[in-house]
Amino acid sequence: MAKISNEEQSLLAPFYTVDQGLDKIGAGLFQFNVFVYSGSLRAFHALIDLQLALLIPTWQCEFALSNFQLALLTAMFPLGNMIGVNPLGYLCDKYGRRRVVNVANIFIILLSAVSAFVPNFTWLIIMRFMLGLIDVATSMCTTYCVEFMPARWRSVAVVSISLFWTLGTCVLVGLSYLLVPIGWRYLVLVISILLCIPPVHNLCVPVSPRYLVEKGQLEEAKKVLKLGARLNCRSLPEGELSTNIQSVQTYNSTCQQQQTKKEGILTIFRKKYRLTTFIMSVIWFTCGFLGYGAVLITADIFTYDNHCINHISNTSMSHFMSHCNHLTPQNYFDYLVTTLAEIPGIIVTVFLVEIIGRKITFILEFAISGIGFCLLFICFPFETTTKTVLLFIIRAANAGAFNLTFLYTGEVYPTVVRARALSILSTFSRVATILTGFVSQVLLREHFQVAIGLFGTVGLLTAVASILLPYETRGKRIE
Repeated sequence: MAKISNEEQSLLAPFYTVDQGLDKIGAGLFQFNVFVYSGSLRAFHALIDLQLALLIPTWQCEFALSNFQLALLTAMFPLGNMIGVNPLGYLCDKYGRRRVVNVANIFIILLSAVSAFVPNFTWLIIMRFMLGLIDVATSMCTTYCVEFMPARWRSVAVVSISLFWTLGTCVLVGLSYLLVPIGWRYLVLVISILLCIPPVHNLCVPVSPRYLVEKGQLEEAKKVLKLGARLNCRSLPEGELSTNIQSVQTYNSTCQQQQTKKEGILTIFRKKYRLTTFIMSVIWFTCGFLGYGAVLITADIFTYDNHCINHISNTSMSHFMSHCNHLTPQNYFDYLVTTLAEIPGIIVTVFLVEIIGRKITFILEFAISGIGFCLLFICFPFETTTKTVLLFIIRAANAGAFNLTFLYTGEVYPTVVRARALSILSTFSRVATILTGFVSQVLLREHFQVAIGLFGTVGLLTAVASILLPYETRGKRIE
């Protein structure tokens, strides 16, 4: 009998993909470590992003800001996000999510600490812009988390990760309640110290095996999977780790993968993804518009405890809303209650996406958000409890939709362009948050019902647009 050479044996050996390897080792300590790291990035991102919502009344008093200046200040952080998101997404695809995020975290710590000492409005604008420019890197944590999860646990992990955002927001409210009366600069300094935690944890998490496979580093990717198998007390499939263009794929899949690599980010505009990309652009915009809008209008909404908006003239309303007011303990409590709405919103979404699918969940949650804003639009003597309940429902529904947006984007696009696709689409969310500042802090204070009606209309129209999504990604293996 003729002997088979080692080279021929390697060709006959079975292969397995990263997906098959992750499914075999299951979910355990390996994924939990990545999940906590990615979640901590979301939590600390909330500390940076949302501190403006709680510090606006203080900044308006200290720097004597007009409503337009407040809107301009609000726009600086998302404007920085929008400019920085594509370059950082490219760097994440080229050099790896973990490495880029760690470098970005170091700059964020420095910028945050410096922003505690700004002397005037101009420097405040500059520092918020710089923080937005760099902090956008932390949004890549969801992509990083997606690439470690078995298909069965992917939706649960990616949607649940946003509970850390809620946790970060609750911590921010608590710290603001304690430190802002002493001085808002103390709050910013304490946050800067807390931001040192993610870079330390970064040393304990591995490089994405999908990223390593795409770079042709199969041995390094296999080492990561072996580490996962050891931590989860499981074993890898027999055979050699394969890229998606080796023998485990058909010839057509090979050609498609090679074409995807050649086209790069243009892949998301090909016929296969064109409609998806358009609708996801609308969804990302709406999530930013409604989510950030609900946060920014909370203080203003609670100001009208015993008044119907139609009974207040535009002139008196503008004067009333531009008056220098610090947040009261009740305001902090109301912020906390409406923020906690994100927890049931996220938990319900975890179950809905697996029971009724991604598309129907999008439709349902955008419809609820739109209807909630429409109820705020209807003028009757709102009591604090009524407004709190409505804002609770709005923020719960939008939190679920926003986190589903990250999940769906991570599932529908291939690995070679996933981070950049997330970067490009999330740009629409940044555009929305820039506009939200002017709607929430200028238009709302001049024409309350026009602003609230705009929020409701956008939510309902996006619910209709979600019907047209061409793909349902529940149970789909990511490419």
